[in-house]
Amino acid sequence: MSKEQRARVDATMRQPRPEGPRSVEELRAGFKALMAQMIVPDTIRVTPTTLDNRPALHVEPDNGPRAGTILCFHGGGFVPGSPRPPCR
Repeated sequence: MSKEQRARVDATMRQPRPEGPRSVEELRAGFKALMAQMIVPDTIRVTPTTLDNRPALHVEPDNGPRAGTILCFHGGGFVPGSPRPPCR
């Protein structure tokens, strides 16, 4: 995450929050709006795949694999967002 992106997230998080509970649809829309502000390099390739019959995303730079791998497992709790980078 760049310093500019960090500053945007920080400014967004400091804004007043709506009163009361929000629906799943509202939470997802808010997350999507936040992610639309993020700059995703054009060199990132995202390919849908599966791991043990579960949906997954393979994310890698277009200029080829790099040393090391990050494998992130979701714990199964409620999450309103998406692992998919925002559309360009």
